[in-house]
Order: sequence, then C-alpha cells, then structure tokens
Amino acid sequence: MKFIIKKIITNISKPYLIPIKISNKLQNIYLRNSYSREKYEDEQEKIFIKLGLSRERGIIKLNSLKSQYSFLEKPMSSEHQNLFASISIKENIKDILEIGTFDGTNAFLLSQLFEYAQIETIDLDETNDEFRESYGREEAEKFKIFCEERDKILSLSKNIIFKKKNSLQLTFSDKKYDLIWIDGAHGYPVAPIDIANSLRLLKPNGIIVCDDVWQKKPIIQDEIYNSFAAFETLSTLKKSRYNKF
Repeated sequence: MKFIIKKIITNISKPYLIPIKISNKLQNIYLRNSYSREKYEDEQEKIFIKLGLSRERGIIKLNSLKSQYSFLEKPMSSEHQNLFASISIKENIKDILEIGTFDGTNAFLLSQLFEYAQIETIDLDETNDEFRESYGREEAEKFKIFCEERDKILSLSKNIIFKKKNSLQLTFSDKKYDLIWIDGAHGYPVAPIDIANSLRLLKPNGIIVCDDVWQKKPIIQDEIYNSFAAFETLSTLKKSRYNKF
C-alpha cells in the first residue's frame, strides 16, 4: 500500500512523466503486436553469419547452462545471451567489463560462458537515488531483497568482481578489455559517454555489445530507459569510420 501511495504521489509531483510513460507503453504494445518470430529468427541468423558466429551452437550452449541454473531463464532474457554464448565458442576472451550489473544474472552468465575470463561488473551504489528509483525498486523491503538476491548470485562465481561506482568514472580508467557489455542508463548524456569510454578501453580486435539500440526513435525519450542515444552515437561513429557497427 505504501508503495502504491508513493507511486501516486510521484505521478502527481511529476505530471510531465505521465504522458512519457503512456506514449512509451503504447509504442511497446505496437512493437509487440507487429513482431514476427519467424522473421526475427531469419534476420538474426543472417546477422550472426555476417559476424562469423554460429547462433545455433550458441543457443545449444546457452540452453545447457540454463538447465543447470534456472534463474538464468527469466523475462528479460533476450538475444544478447545467444550472442555472448556464440562469441564464447569462437573468441579467446580474458577480460570482460559489464556496465550495469542490475540483478547479477548476466554477470553470472558471462562467468560461466567465459570460465577462464575475469568479469568486472559495475553499477551505481545503493545510496544513489537514481539507482533506488529505477526498475520499480522504490519500496524499501523490495529494494533490500533485490540487493540481497543480486549479491547472492554474484557470489556464486569466483571470476566476478563487482564494483559499486558510476560508469562515468571509467573516464579516468585505463584498464583494457576484450569484451564490453554496455547496459547502463540508455539516454543522454550517459550512453554516449559509456560508448566513447568503451571504445577507448577496448583491446585491439575487441568487441563491444550495447543493449537496447533503438533503430526507430522512441515517441518520447528519457534518460534511463527509452532513448535513441545509442543508435545516434554509434551511427555517428560509423560515419566517422571509428568503429564497425
């Protein structure tokens, strides 16, 4: 009840957020309704082949892991898992950076797919208001449980290093990585900075994977979830011939 009351107060105190939420929900409904599984699978196969990867072998390896760890099978599972699994079959990856730990399941997945690699995963400290107020974690008890469950999952693997820090601090880092997974704040100005930092911190022939790259501009954008920032940034870099995208 307290959580519901707080949500109502938030909407009243920030009325400008209401049309943003409604517009983005309507757009997501439209995208889901226009989704074709057969067309999607065909498109993905072509992309993996172009990248020199076997999507089929990646899925087999991924499903084997999911059969061992049921918590890896969740609503937020998506194509990036198949991609990581396929990369793990072909590439020799030693150092991995994950920007945006969330609940720890993806860091754990990476630790199992790349068992001889070191996975460094970073996320905002729990005291950060932006961290507490995103992904429905506002309610105190729910927030506590979320953090405890995340830490429990991360502790299951010895090759995971979890650091509580803002990704913007990577501006002052010089450690290099073979694989970087960008899944922090999706909007301006954080996403472009994360991408620029990742290019700088990438080893020669390294790989950057970026989450939620919208190819069509969201009706209304925000700094955390729905944004055209990643696509615009990567497209600009491609035009400048700074990266393969």
